[in-house]
Amino acid sequence: MVPTSLKAAFLTAALLVGLGRAGPNISQGHGALPSDPPLHLVLHTSENRLDLYQGDDLVRSYTVSVGRPGYATPTGSYAISSIIWNPSWVPPNSGWAAGKSPKAPGEPGNPMGRVKMMFSDLYYIHGTPDVGQLGEPVSHGCVRMSNADAIELAQTVEAYGAPGGANDGTVRLDNPVPLEVQ
Repeated sequence: MVPTSLKAAFLTAALLVGLGRAGPNISQGHGALPSDPPLHLVLHTSENRLDLYQGDDLVRSYTVSVGRPGYATPTGSYAISSIIWNPSWVPPNSGWAAGKSPKAPGEPGNPMGRVKMMFSDLYYIHGTPDVGQLGEPVSHGCVRMSNADAIELAQTVEAYGAPGGANDGTVRLDNPVPLEVQ
């Protein structure tokens, strides 16, 4: 299910009210957050933790899985530029994926979960049905979160970056959300 912009606006308003700040003017149909303070993410690969900030305020920390040895999640400065709701999975052209078949959205064995947030051409923050491995470096470079946490984060990122929402399950962010990978 693709969240509506109104739902995202309400989630954003609740988030901002929880921080003691005024939220977007939902009664006038505006879902955009103020640009100050900006929303941003910091991924601590050594701690398998993703932190969500609004300005200098830590809003939420998530337990995640990052790349395992030989497939490390790349460090550096990135930005989440798009969100894909209910993504399919196409095996990458890599030795570890040889012989694997594509998975449709929601299909058992689809490692993308319910949502993926693009931060590089080949790297995503995405949900996973395999929550037993969260907190360990087990991925092939992507950042895995529980589906519930990934959905919550994607709704917050969407409300900030693309308050108009999506029509086709793909959201291109007008305001990309910075991601620092350490």
